[in-house]
Amino acid sequence: MSLDEYVDDSFLPSIQNLHLNSPPASNGPAFTSTGLTAAPSEMTPLFQLLRVALQFPVQITHLRIASNLLLMALAGGNKLLRIDLGNPERVDDIEIVQGAKDKGRGVGEVRDMWVDPSGTHLLLATTNGEAYYLPARSPTPVRPRHLPKLKGLTIMSVAWPPSTTSTSTSSTTGPLLVGTSTGTIHELSIQPEKKDGGGYVKQVWRTPNDESSITGIFYTNTNASPATTRGRTPAQKDEERVVTLTTASGKIFHFAGKISKTSNGGSPSFGTEFFDAKAPSYQEFPPSPTGLQISPLAYTTPKPRDDGEGYDATLEAPHIAWLTTSGLFHGPLTLRAARAGVEPFAEHALIPSSAWHAPEGQKNAQILVSRFHLIILSGATVKAISRLDGRLIWTTTVPISSAKESVLGVIADPVAQTYWLYTTTSIYEIVITDETRDVSTTLLTQKRFELAKIYASTPTQRDVVNIALADDLLTQGEYNAAAEVYATTSKDFDEVCLALIDVGEQIDALRVYLRAKMDTFGVAKKRSGPEIMGRCMVGTWLVEVYMAKLNALEDASSSSAEEVESIKNEWKDFINRYKGDLDRKTVYDLTTSHGRNEELLSFATAVEDWSFILKYWVERSDWSKALQMLSKQTEPEVFYKYATVLMSHVPSETVDIWMRNANLNPRGLVPGLLAYNAKIGGRSTRNEAVRYLTYVTTTLGNTDAAVQNTLLGILVAASADETALLQYLRRQDGDKTTTSGPYYDLNLGLRLCLQYGRVASCVHIYSSLGRYVQAAELALKHNDVDLAISIADGPTDDDTLRKKLWLTVAKHVVKKDGGIKTAMGILKKCDLLKVEEMMPYLPDFVLIDDFKEEICNALEDYSRQIDRLSKDMDTSTRSAETIRQDIASLQKRYAVIQPGERCYICQYPLLTRQFYIFPCSHCFHGDCLTTRVVQSSGLRRWQQRRITELQADIQNAGVTGGDVRKAKDELGEIVAGECVLCGDAVVRKIDEGFGGDAEDVASWAI
Repeated sequence: MSLDEYVDDSFLPSIQNLHLNSPPASNGPAFTSTGLTAAPSEMTPLFQLLRVALQFPVQITHLRIASNLLLMALAGGNKLLRIDLGNPERVDDIEIVQGAKDKGRGVGEVRDMWVDPSGTHLLLATTNGEAYYLPARSPTPVRPRHLPKLKGLTIMSVAWPPSTTSTSTSSTTGPLLVGTSTGTIHELSIQPEKKDGGGYVKQVWRTPNDESSITGIFYTNTNASPATTRGRTPAQKDEERVVTLTTASGKIFHFAGKISKTSNGGSPSFGTEFFDAKAPSYQEFPPSPTGLQISPLAYTTPKPRDDGEGYDATLEAPHIAWLTTSGLFHGPLTLRAARAGVEPFAEHALIPSSAWHAPEGQKNAQILVSRFHLIILSGATVKAISRLDGRLIWTTTVPISSAKESVLGVIADPVAQTYWLYTTTSIYEIVITDETRDVSTTLLTQKRFELAKIYASTPTQRDVVNIALADDLLTQGEYNAAAEVYATTSKDFDEVCLALIDVGEQIDALRVYLRAKMDTFGVAKKRSGPEIMGRCMVGTWLVEVYMAKLNALEDASSSSAEEVESIKNEWKDFINRYKGDLDRKTVYDLTTSHGRNEELLSFATAVEDWSFILKYWVERSDWSKALQMLSKQTEPEVFYKYATVLMSHVPSETVDIWMRNANLNPRGLVPGLLAYNAKIGGRSTRNEAVRYLTYVTTTLGNTDAAVQNTLLGILVAASADETALLQYLRRQDGDKTTTSGPYYDLNLGLRLCLQYGRVASCVHIYSSLGRYVQAAELALKHNDVDLAISIADGPTDDDTLRKKLWLTVAKHVVKKDGGIKTAMGILKKCDLLKVEEMMPYLPDFVLIDDFKEEICNALEDYSRQIDRLSKDMDTSTRSAETIRQDIASLQKRYAVIQPGERCYICQYPLLTRQFYIFPCSHCFHGDCLTTRVVQSSGLRRWQQRRITELQADIQNAGVTGGDVRKAKDELGEIVAGECVLCGDAVVRKIDEGFGGDAEDVASWAI
């Protein structure tokens, strides 16, 4: 026998593969613009009643499921079936009574049974008044333990310890509470390993004034869930407990209090002290036979989704429900009310029977509590009611196959959070698909917006919730809060802006909305064209709003300085964050039109528009701040633009900044420098233009002719003291890197120096031009003999010119002073001048005694030169005589030729034709020698041409009648001038390679 699949529903999974504690996922509700659910027809039903196939016939009396363990009591009174829903093929048969002793007590029908949430312990009661305990998860079926201590107690309800405590184990049940038909509550502990169940049973409370049945009971403690233990120390845990119970007389009681811990650290016992310590709170209704029902959340704390959405601990706190004759009474089960002294049922609600169409006279209705719904079984009808708003969500009828079949009840697996219905012959599962589907819609209708956002499963749904929240805030007058929420929604931009303006021109709310909306246009680098434009337009509108707000605050007498400062700080934060989205010119125009100079400068600073800020301070003649902005500039054009005005007012500081920016082109600063120089008239102890230009031409090595000429012009006009000017000119002459002369214009410099009478500088420039005569004449014209003498020594490579210059100086000195001593001093300074060259310039009345010594020295010098020349002539005469003797001896020389002598070129006998023989004994045929000499590279070009001409004359002598003898003699002189094997021509060819021009040089490679 096995329990394996749903009958007649082949499209559904078998029960083996069904994840009972995790229903199938859903795409969530589809929201309309009003926030209400528009459920399409094809959407999976929220609730379904599905029958489970049993492969064996059964007659069921009771069914319990806990932690996926199914326990089924069958008709006949002595058999239980145990099925692990994770392994449904295995079905265990368990007999309740075994052996003669047990049978002696008789076998009664199972009246009721209770299983703890973990599925570990089963307690059952029979109709003959006996009670049994079964370790429900024992590996093999075991016989239930008879509990004689419960003899005589008609158990109606059981409260198991909370599943998160360690008191309930396989070896002990821990303290549990049982309610009886006589209105008493007993504390019970069972030890399964003992034959009689061990443990203890004791009465701890009785209903006052009546003995009505305890139809439902539940208890929890401070350690039941993380929500109840938050902020509590370990020493405080397990001290507080809450007990809730219902009676058949229509009362629901609520106990809360502390109990003492045991000395061994185990779970403390209730005892009568807990129930007698304080009178319980209670709520009374007309008598009801139904019992208390607890939501699965009371046993297991639900876990939030991985993304942190779809769960709220307050909304999903453990829940209790009680079906009374007046309606459905339900609410949260927490300890907070007990601690705070608040009525424990203050948050509970009563849903009247008319809301879910309860049939008249129905007395045996049953109820289950799910995560967000209340499931009611009334007769053969199953209904689901939303516990958030009491709406009837679902209704269906259990299909009854025969008159013998009847509906018995509904049960819940509190751990797996699955829900079941059973009849006498069938089992059904109430399948809930995506229970949170309609939660957000319901919460939105109730204006519980924050919770609605938590349970909205898609961005579109959350957007609808936010729009509804913003609309509600706007209606309540919370304009700023509404603006912040509107900015996160997809509601039309213009519609929101008009709404904020229509409610009284809420500028503050509009500012909040626009500011928040700036962030919804995407990242700057990834925005499209429309997004960039939209961000710019919204930002521009915000600028206008900020300016209007600041003006309004400053105009209002009631505005505080803190409020104004707050808006200014908000403005600064805005421009620093969104400066890349704003158009500079537009922002400048807006802030200027409102007269907001401070905000104008703060924006310019944020965008680092130092040029604009510089212009601003220059226009207001605030030179210190203008210089601060200039020092932050990186664009050279800004320096050029403001050079003139800054040099006119703060020249020294301006030059300091220029000198720190080596990337500037001094040519662009020339107009400012000239304007400055014109303003001071060149009469300043410290000319800043000269300082800057000197820096760029020396330190930076600038060679621009315009810059050099500007510096030259300023130096020429600056002062009559030519020291600085001459230093500049000499520095230019000393620059060895230039090959075309100085970097400045020599002609311009000469013209300026002549114009301003700068004699020394003019003389220097004449010398640079090589016009030494004009330089000397100019110096002598201004009676500067020393300067003229320095010029006379200038042309060191031209003695004639030097001599001429010295004579010019000497002539000037003699004519000016008329003294022989000055003339003689010049004669000593120049080694080119002679005394006789000076004499024509001396006055006629000068006595020879005045320069007798110089004349004597000159005569002695001439005498020494004559002696030297005489010796040279004697040497030349002797050399000529030696040469004549050598020539005479050559005419008598001869050479002996052997009979077999051969030509050293062609190797043929030498005597066969005309030949030449050299003193080195090499001999050649005349034609062989001529050919070799012509081919040789040792001849000059004119010699080669002459040989060719002479050969032609000799060949054509018979025709032309030329002098053949003379031509041959001349040819012989050229050809036989030296030996072609050992003469000078061969020596000159020593650096040539062995191979000829056509020879492959690569063949010589090693």
